[in-house]
Amino acid sequence: MNLAGRSNILIYIKAPTKYAPDQTLEFAVNTITMDSLLAVTFPLIRGFDSSSFTGSFNTTAKKLSLNVSVPYGSIGKFHMSNIAITGEGNLDMIAVNANIDNVAVGDSILNGSLSVTTTIANDSVGFTIATTAPDTSTSITLNGQILARKDSLFLTLFPSQFFLSQAKWDIAGGSKVVYSDKYLLVQGLVLSSGLQRISAATQLETNDRSLVITTENLDLGQLGTWAGLAAYQPDGRLNGTVTINKIFQDIYVGANIKATDLKLGTDTVGTVNIVGSYDGAKKLVNLDPQTGIFSGEASVTAQGNISFDSTTHQKLDGSIRFNNAPVVWATPFLAGVMSRLSGTLNGSVGFDGTSYDPVLDGSVVLTNAGVRLDYLGCNYTIPQATIHVDNKRIDFGRVQIFDTYKNPAIVTGHLSHNLFKNMRMHLNIQSKKFEVLNLTSNDNNLFYGNLVASVDSFTMRGPFNDLKLNIYGASPAAKSHIFIPISSSGDVGTYSYVSFKTYGKNQDKLVRKTKSKISINIDAKLNDLAEMTIVLDPESGDNITARGEGNIIMDIPPDNDIRINGNYVIDDGTYVYPFRKLLVHKVFNLNSGSTIGFNGPFSATTLKVDAVYRSSARLYDLLSDADKTTLPSTELIDAQARQIVDVVLHMKGPLYTPTLTFDLDLED
Repeated sequence: MNLAGRSNILIYIKAPTKYAPDQTLEFAVNTITMDSLLAVTFPLIRGFDSSSFTGSFNTTAKKLSLNVSVPYGSIGKFHMSNIAITGEGNLDMIAVNANIDNVAVGDSILNGSLSVTTTIANDSVGFTIATTAPDTSTSITLNGQILARKDSLFLTLFPSQFFLSQAKWDIAGGSKVVYSDKYLLVQGLVLSSGLQRISAATQLETNDRSLVITTENLDLGQLGTWAGLAAYQPDGRLNGTVTINKIFQDIYVGANIKATDLKLGTDTVGTVNIVGSYDGAKKLVNLDPQTGIFSGEASVTAQGNISFDSTTHQKLDGSIRFNNAPVVWATPFLAGVMSRLSGTLNGSVGFDGTSYDPVLDGSVVLTNAGVRLDYLGCNYTIPQATIHVDNKRIDFGRVQIFDTYKNPAIVTGHLSHNLFKNMRMHLNIQSKKFEVLNLTSNDNNLFYGNLVASVDSFTMRGPFNDLKLNIYGASPAAKSHIFIPISSSGDVGTYSYVSFKTYGKNQDKLVRKTKSKISINIDAKLNDLAEMTIVLDPESGDNITARGEGNIIMDIPPDNDIRINGNYVIDDGTYVYPFRKLLVHKVFNLNSGSTIGFNGPFSATTLKVDAVYRSSARLYDLLSDADKTTLPSTELIDAQARQIVDVVLHMKGPLYTPTLTFDLDLED
């Protein structure tokens, strides 16, 4: 690869052609394509294409000037654009100003413009670093001075401030940091925000210095936002001490931290203790038995030696114990999939082996548990279940569960995992009579209603955020009602004696109301125990409600593009025919043998429906003026008497654009 052909630097130097006592050296460096060259030599540095570096140096006045312009540059996770640097100085000192239009560090830690002002003189640097973000509550201002003496750097911070999660933090002035080879001294470093306080200082421990970091009343809500845990809505206060020993050797960290009044969303957790240490030489974490979650007499505790480094062969030895631990603690981690958790866990899971080949083994007993499957709307209870945990599975064995009507079902299966990462669900439910759907239109306007069915196989597969739910061999086993809307709004239009009406215009997109990515497939054999209502227009009340028989397959992928296949033969039911301009509804009774053909998307659904509306009317009103003058008086008298008239409606064709025709049927 010819790097020279792709990475170009043009240098222009203008200098006197002969000796002169007063000399000015001017220089200009322009880059064309630097990225490919930097990718080979300094992989962490990217960009800096089309940049210019210009300046001059006067030997007599000993004056230096510098101008730098860089469209874009990146150093590791530090990304910059539109960089402008100016400098003025002499042999004793130089003042540099840098302005960057946009700076981004990582994903969201810092995003805004940056201004840096420094003065370099006599081995010292005075600096002011300020950022301006679109949201002023994320700005930073740091002031200080760095002094170099022999092999040591001396940092002194002047009063400064920054914002973290919209909370202002102040850095006290006068704090000092001294760094040299295998030496660190920290004095008086204090960060505060209201009642929150973080302090750091070094202490002499035998022949080595330890860095002690103390936290007081830290807001877990702010920390959660910064740490990317905002979705769990943490709340509470954090207090404790972290001591770092052997900083320049095999680091050793000791921690004693307590989070009090911890909440995750609306669920109260209690107190969380972390007491233990990390041995850098062994790459081993030791947890004290005081480590865990505590709330009254309920707790989850952890103790022993743990290593998260698979390159070490250190012996593992520990356990996690559950003592009346409430299942509700898991609610925030199952949001969108399960809710209304209840019950308790008792038991323990031990771990041993090595970090390279850990071994998990244990069992916990689940008692008086309850759960709502949010995507089905059903509430289930589990009187008791024994759950076995090992390296690869959380195995439920064979568990009996009950719906809200006390109907039983058998659950078998497990959750697969890789040391509790990449969790996947593998569950199967079977029952002769069990509630599998209980949703309202507020829960899910794609389909809703209730269904109690005999189920050959009800499976849940996949990770929690991408579940595939399949119900096979379902047949209504108790009175049920399913609603399928084809639009969320519509326009009935103007009706005439023989007319059309068009559905599906100006439709609002139907969206399943859940945050999780879920695919649902239902294979059902419907019977007279279940009513089906096709909501043609919810505003006018236009709908078909029927009981009948048919094999129906409903497929709802994550993109909500619902598809239904199957032929539904109607035994009986009603069709509500709205006359919007007259503000009245006519209820037609469906004739047995009418059919609804589902052929994939709603637009392909076809109707072949006959329905009857019985009314009392005078035939006289249907006569022409000529008939009224020519008919015998006896017949005119009969025509003026009210009779039973059946209005027969024939609805045929596509669901969105059916053809409506009418017949009149007289008793005599």
